[in-house]
Amino acid sequence: MHALLGATSVAPIILAVICTAAAGYIAKLVPPRQMKWMAAVQNRVRIVSESRVAPTLLMPVVTFTVYAIAQQVSGGNQFGVAQAFTSLSLISVLMFPVMNIGTAWPSITSAVACLDRI
Repeated sequence: MHALLGATSVAPIILAVICTAAAGYIAKLVPPRQMKWMAAVQNRVRIVSESRVAPTLLMPVVTFTVYAIAQQVSGGNQFGVAQAFTSLSLISVLMFPVMNIGTAWPSITSAVACLDRI
């Protein structure tokens, strides 16, 4: 190659050395930034996980509290065992779709944000 190009045949070797040095420098910068990125991802996963637990815990409590307040105000009949089990069954049936809507929202906003970056 030196016979055909002369001294310029060294240029690819110099470029490879420069690129290797640059890659080494960049590689030193990656781990701290990757740790920040992973911490942000873990925080997002934690928030989404907590948002799944909240409806499961709060839905029956809020429903029975509102019912008890409404019965107290209206002077209605007592809350029986049959009503309690029926209500808990209906709440558990409704909880899954409500949780899906709640957990789909972050995915939708993430998809829209990805489309905005394009």
